[in-house]
Amino acid sequence: MARRPARQAVDLARWISWDDAWKQGQRVVGSLDLVAAQLREDLVRGKIPAIDQVITEDGKIETFDLPPKFWSSTVRIGVEHAVGALVGWWPKRGSTLPGGIALKWKHTIFLGREAINALWPTAQVASAAAQGRKPRPGGRPSGPPPTHNWPTTLAAYIIMRVKAGDNITENDSKLASEFCEHCSESFDWQPEHSAVRDKIPDLLRLIR
Repeated sequence: MARRPARQAVDLARWISWDDAWKQGQRVVGSLDLVAAQLREDLVRGKIPAIDQVITEDGKIETFDLPPKFWSSTVRIGVEHAVGALVGWWPKRGSTLPGGIALKWKHTIFLGREAINALWPTAQVASAAAQGRKPRPGGRPSGPPPTHNWPTTLAAYIIMRVKAGDNITENDSKLASEFCEHCSESFDWQPEHSAVRDKIPDLLRLIR
């Protein structure tokens, strides 16, 4: 992993702490399972920059870049319910954390604030978007542009349905309709039904 020069502080205008990031996602998305799935997807794809501030054995603070490979092979991301619902990260068995420091509490992960705001717009951004919407026929305001990564949301939705025991097929038009309704109710926008239906087989091959 690339090492940055040691430093004592993180530029909070550029970086947001792990906990603040997933809590922002929870406020926008609602479902922690969806938040965890979206974080995992975008970190593995390198769409969210990340760093780790590590307290070394001699008590110094060093900062390491966390590349996409770190998220795909070193740690797992999921929802923890034992101490209150939260989105956490945990080292995989046999993996080595930055600086060779095994104690998880000695690591503080920060994510790129710009990428997090793009993935989960803040209330201020959402409010500004709402003010610029054009009304729909009948007086209902139109939804904001689809800033959400709907394929990632769809993947998490399918995982949730599979875990619930639903029988999902590759040509599941009913699932596509229900997902579109879910987006409309949760986010006030929805992707094209045909695009969702065409994406389901690809996601099922990755999940199963």
